[in-house]
Amino acid sequence: MFWQIFSALAALAAVDAHGLQLNKRSSGLDVTLAAPLTYGSAEVVATIKNAGNTDLNLLKVGTILDSNLPVQRLIVLDDAGSQVPFIGIEPSLRYNALKLGHFQHLAAGESVTVNIDAGKVHRFDKSGTFSFTAEGVIPVALTSSTDFSEPAVAFKSNTVTLEVNANTASVSLITSALGERTNLQPGCNETTLEVSVKALANCQNLALAAAADASDSSSKRFVEYFGTNSSDTRNIVATRLRNVAQECSTTDSGVSRFFCYDYYGWSLMSVEATIPEPETTVLRFASGNGPVTRRILRKPLRDALPTEIPIIDISPSFSEDIDDRKGVAQQIRKAATTSGFFYIINHGIDSSITDSAHEACLHYFRQDEEDKMRSWVGKSRYFNGYKPPGSQRINKSESIDVRETFSWTYDPRHDPDVDDVVSIPEDARRFLRIEDFHWEGASNQPNFQNSIIRYWQSCLKLARVLVRAFALSLDLPEEHFDAKFKYPDAALALNYYPPLSKTSQATLSNGDAQVSIGSHTDFQLFTILWQDAVGGLQVLNRQGQWIRAAPLPGTFVVNIADYLQRITNDLYVSTVHRAQNLSGQERISMPFFFGFGLHESCGVVETCVKDGEKPKYEEIGCEAWVQRRAKAMHRVESDGEADA
Repeated sequence: MFWQIFSALAALAAVDAHGLQLNKRSSGLDVTLAAPLTYGSAEVVATIKNAGNTDLNLLKVGTILDSNLPVQRLIVLDDAGSQVPFIGIEPSLRYNALKLGHFQHLAAGESVTVNIDAGKVHRFDKSGTFSFTAEGVIPVALTSSTDFSEPAVAFKSNTVTLEVNANTASVSLITSALGERTNLQPGCNETTLEVSVKALANCQNLALAAAADASDSSSKRFVEYFGTNSSDTRNIVATRLRNVAQECSTTDSGVSRFFCYDYYGWSLMSVEATIPEPETTVLRFASGNGPVTRRILRKPLRDALPTEIPIIDISPSFSEDIDDRKGVAQQIRKAATTSGFFYIINHGIDSSITDSAHEACLHYFRQDEEDKMRSWVGKSRYFNGYKPPGSQRINKSESIDVRETFSWTYDPRHDPDVDDVVSIPEDARRFLRIEDFHWEGASNQPNFQNSIIRYWQSCLKLARVLVRAFALSLDLPEEHFDAKFKYPDAALALNYYPPLSKTSQATLSNGDAQVSIGSHTDFQLFTILWQDAVGGLQVLNRQGQWIRAAPLPGTFVVNIADYLQRITNDLYVSTVHRAQNLSGQERISMPFFFGFGLHESCGVVETCVKDGEKPKYEEIGCEAWVQRRAKAMHRVESDGEADA
């Protein structure tokens, strides 16, 4: 909230914080919390008593005794045991600059009472039962001194349980956001006054411009961001933005004072204040059901645990024994219902095939741009061919993808299971995208076409084995889907990722990081991915944390895609993923996207609907689904599927 930001700016100059190492005593201070008189509020009364035999000279600023700074003085838990988000400031002190006025003298046996309104510094998103506790350590100085020679005193209060009304608890935040509140105080010199007024004016102008855009029903930016054009939503957003503009106004009667001088003397004790980063950020991405948002934890990228992306030996899938094949299916089901990602080993694709395709990719992408543009996708009838740098943006809420791609779609002439292309039924043939344009454009690379087609054929053969394992995993006969992938939607993308710049890597912590390919999910049934040893694939786990799907020798990565999630009634999980090549080296990935033929259709599988439940989704044809997903995808120019 703006009042916290302005309070921090007003009172707390940014200085270096210095740590203070203190001995601690475990007793001597009793803290008792009591319920407030106002029902539904988040206010408690704290009585702090010196229960020891000696006087205590307690640090007041930044502790439970501080009634000025918006610091955290209580631990607030909801009925599920989760902490209510703290939205105040976190001060740190340069202890050798403190003054006597920053301390509270408490004689032996003496008590002091403070009112603590948690609603001012905690965000109550819902009403309900909440528990309040105070716990911490207060530094103690010698009497009439600022010397921390005395052991600090630790304390822990009783727990108070309150029924909190979210509206009542946050009333101060809500009401204070409805008027001009920034009170620019006297005492600024000419320079600081000019800078302050300009900053506030810029804030006001930007907020008013955004409010005007929100009020304009023809604004495409509003629909793009909020995913709706409803007048109610526009009014809510426009009103809030106008309130922001009011908060940026200067006045002499506001409740949030902006100082150019140190009114409270806090800078004399070298206070540094920070506004805590939110625990999560919001990620937006496209889906077949409209824009989707996910909460992303602000935690460092880490390696995936074996339980998060398991390794499945699929060699039993080639066994004559149905029980062996069912064993693999059970492992796939477990992975598909949890992470939506898994590695496969003993898949039957020889390393010579992947090595040859990898080498062919490197030779192709290392060509001059002019040579690669001979296969430019813009000249293709079916979006086959080459996509140059800067032409793809798979997620509009993130950067333009830093990659080049060569892709092509299913061609029955190269499918070993198709004997005669002419005999393909008309209902299937009209969806086929047969052309040689992209290969002709790459003819200056003599081994390119043969190496890539061999790889595609190997993936196609493997996919037909896997789709039977998926059928078994859904308690269906393994041939249940056979007819639907006789002429499948089987596309290949060859991705070339140059290393991201050091500048772009430096933005990783602020949410504006450059991506090699943006956050997304895949369209059809599943994806089989080969990646080189460089690495860069990242998966968003169920808790909202990005984890690395590191390259493992001899493996492919398999991930569930949207259509499979749909026909399993959301039993199987199509997981968000992206790529960032932070290695300093060039990277190649070769994802193979597999799905039913575009002429096929499928509804929710009966075995995925529990007794008494109904399917969540209507039956939809594969072509209609892919078109819906493609239209929903945020990107710069028309693009097929993409993957990390």
